[in-house]
Amino acid sequence: VLDRFVADEPLKLHPAEADARHAARLLAALRSQPDPDIAAQAAAFPAAGFRDAVLEAQLAVLREDRAAARKLSARADSLLQQLPAGITPDLEYHALHFRNCLRANAGKDLQSRATEFFRRLARDGCLEAAQLLKPGTRQA
Repeated sequence: VLDRFVADEPLKLHPAEADARHAARLLAALRSQPDPDIAAQAAAFPAAGFRDAVLEAQLAVLREDRAAARKLSARADSLLQQLPAGITPDLEYHALHFRNCLRANAGKDLQSRATEFFRRLARDGCLEAAQLLKPGTRQA
């Protein structure tokens, strides 16, 4: 995906955009390589800061840096709580945030809220949420 769709040319995703930057960093984390040095673009939307913090926490989780993952998960949660009324990040970022909180042992309050988030999804029929709540489940 990075080779084919990310480039500094028309009709491609610019390498500094959040999704392209995260994909490059995610690939490096999965390969146990150092973070690529890619400058970030300023977030254009209120929920973008939350999204970026969630993705940072995911990278810390994948690199098994629990201290950083806890700190970044707490930061993401603070940004989520500060969003203006009516601004709701996509469900995928909520789920990733709360999964990060569970995997990072992010503190009793965050873990409790994360567990309730996934229980609510499971009650509503989301099978993936039910799987995540099983002890020992590890998904990237």
